[in-house]
Amino acid sequence: MELIDGETLQHAMKRGRAFSPADAVRIGLELAGAIGAVHDVGLLHRDVKPHNIMLARCVGVVLMDFGTGHDARTGEPPALSGTPLYLAPELLAGRPPSVSSDIYSVGVVLFYLLT
Repeated sequence: MELIDGETLQHAMKRGRAFSPADAVRIGLELAGAIGAVHDVGLLHRDVKPHNIMLARCVGVVLMDFGTGHDARTGEPPALSGTPLYLAPELLAGRPPSVSSDIYSVGVVLFYLLT
């Protein structure tokens, strides 16, 4: 496992770090690039949340913890998984995960970051 010097987005927020709109744009762009790379190889993350986003001191945003990930090319994923607060509504309704459900979770993270 790679050692990353930094802290999770969740930890930064819990200790009171405020994020400006410009910070949110930068983090959002880097996170979109990371999730786009994941999707480009046919994977779904399925648990995008501040706990799984590292603010690395040297490289920027790192998307971590693919424990609930799924290869979208291999058929049906395992049962519903992820953190309910960040899950897309269609997942809670019993539909399968998709690229859109990961993107929804990114949007929830950014909303949380700004509010």
